[in-house]
Amino acid sequence: MRWIAPFLMLFGVGCASTQGGLRTVGSPANGGLAVLEVVLEAERTHDPSSETVLKSAQPAGDAFAKMNEDWSPKITEGWLQRTDSLRSSRPCRAMAGLLVFSDLPPGPYALRGIGHPRILVEHVREWDVWFARREFTVTEGPESDPESPFEFEIGPGGMVYLGRILVHASYEPRADDRGIEFLGRPGERIQIERNRSGEVRAWGALLDAAPKSPWAEELRKRIEILTSHEPPF
Repeated sequence: MRWIAPFLMLFGVGCASTQGGLRTVGSPANGGLAVLEVVLEAERTHDPSSETVLKSAQPAGDAFAKMNEDWSPKITEGWLQRTDSLRSSRPCRAMAGLLVFSDLPPGPYALRGIGHPRILVEHVREWDVWFARREFTVTEGPESDPESPFEFEIGPGGMVYLGRILVHASYEPRADDRGIEFLGRPGERIQIERNRSGEVRAWGALLDAAPKSPWAEELRKRIEILTSHEPPF
């Protein structure tokens, strides 16, 4: 298990979400490809300071209760940084439930952060309910492996599956006469999974999302290799 800590705009730029049509994931001719699956489990804590405001605005209170039951923000941003002398940063693309880093020049990289933007959840009359922007750095915890799975080297046209990370995070509501905003609380943790079934799932999701991309044939080959050997590692 690893620990992650909040940070404010560290290295690089974040992912751009893609919607509809052919999604571009780069080309093997332009560089390597790395993918990361991220799931955020958000716990909403109770804040007595919200009670007075909610009592005077029942529609917002209803939205607040619904969101508290079944809604979490999505991790759509991620940052890679080269770990050699170049120290350059690389953006990513959020698609198919993945963070996709494409057109990576050959070299060593490390995942430096993940996060989500400020998100408007509900608008009821003059009320807004938000999740505040939140970002996390990836750091080594006391139970971490000797080598970080988020540090890797990629060759020309290479493919790297970074794994699946499950983020456990808490959010605390703050209310005023304009609405409610959920702010991140300290104490986040992250669980890491890296296995063959997860890699097959990730490459398959990317292939489904971009079946005509220049990477399509390489994705099919990789999936075939992974599914023709057993047991899963």
